[in-house]
Amino acid sequence: MNRRVVNIFILTFLFSCGQRSNKTNGTKDSITIASVDTSSAQPNDKPVNHDNNCGYDNQVSSLGKGLIISPTKFDIFNDSLLTEKLVSKDMYSDIDSNAAICSKFFKPDYGIMHFVCIGKTDKAYKILINYSDIKYFPKTKSYDFKTWDQYILKLSE
Repeated sequence: MNRRVVNIFILTFLFSCGQRSNKTNGTKDSITIASVDTSSAQPNDKPVNHDNNCGYDNQVSSLGKGLIISPTKFDIFNDSLLTEKLVSKDMYSDIDSNAAICSKFFKPDYGIMHFVCIGKTDKAYKILINYSDIKYFPKTKSYDFKTWDQYILKLSE
């Protein structure tokens, strides 16, 4: 199974050039097309699913700096000061309700909800959910940040 994940991951990188520009709804919690890192964007041959029907490998507007590997129980916040909690999740008991939040890699029944990290502050990780919505994780030991290089090397072990 690890070889399959590595192959999917490698294919994602091979087809990462040339994403079409999709207009966002202009909300302040979405990435604008001008801020998308097109050198690490997803391939444009997969349709963007904005209906929150998550698959294992979901398209995101940027691959960012790396991934946050979330714990099985986690909190998502609307702000970087972590004062406005969006939701608390338990990926095993909330499997049916997890569709409202799509991570880059989504397989909660196997303990996989890995979110793209597009930035960090002293208190929080800036993450993408549902293609381009920006939310925040608390920057604690429970949330494991991996650069893309670290993540790929870990998969090949």
